[in-house]
Formats: sequence, C-alpha cells, structure tokens
Amino acid sequence: MEGDHDEVVHLDHTDQGGDRRADLEQGLELISEIPDPVLLAGDAASHSWVAANHLELLRGTRADIVGCAGAIAWLIASTAIPAAKILKIKKLIDGLGGVAKAVQLFWGASFKWEKIQALGGAAAALGAELLGIAAVKQKCFS
Repeated sequence: MEGDHDEVVHLDHTDQGGDRRADLEQGLELISEIPDPVLLAGDAASHSWVAANHLELLRGTRADIVGCAGAIAWLIASTAIPAAKILKIKKLIDGLGGVAKAVQLFWGASFKWEKIQALGGAAAALGAELLGIAAVKQKCFS
C-alpha cells in the first residue's frame, strides 16, 4: 500500500474488542460471498449481484453505516471500491485460510499495523488493503 503506516492502529482485547472482531468477520464474509466470476466480470456485474443478493445494502446511505461490517457493505454496494480490488481482498482472505483465520491473525496482532506488517505475506497485504480504505480503517481498526 502506498504511504506511510507509522501510526498505531489497534484494538484492545476487551468486550468491545470482541464485538469489533465479530463485526470485521461479518464484513469480510460479505466480500468472500461474492462469486469470483461476478468480480471478474467487473463493477457493473458486482453491483448487479449485490442488488440481487443483498438489496438491503443498497437502501442506506453512507451516513447510515454502523460499524465495520456496515462500512464494508456500503463500499461493496456503492461500488466505491472496484471489483478488482474486492477480488484481490477476497484472494488474500482465501490465502490466509478464510475469514475466521484472517480475523484471528489480526486479533492476535492486536490490530496494530506494525504487528500485522511483521506477519508478512498475505496477512500484511490484506492489512494494507483494508487500512488503505478510509471508511474501513475508521470503522474496523480505530
């Protein structure tokens, strides 16, 4: 990811942290649910798939988003991030062994960028992709 990641992004291991962990997992599940052929077909196909499978995501506005899953859902529904980026995130999640494993790795790294980066490989790449999306960074990691 471009830019400097010296700032500390963390989530403490409290009950609120557990809620955020579950919220991140729900948001990443939304990404994982979109079939690869749909994402490969481009932004219009992805938006059509969301309309057909998750119409509720298209009804809200950005001001309506609540939590991490809401931020990810809004980004998918609004096509604010291109299908190619969603596909990249999805492949990184798969490379880590799925959503639960990816969230567990972030949790184990205390959601701190330095620790996520130190994990290297797909975990660091996924962290960079997610932290590069301002709404996801704000709702999932702060």
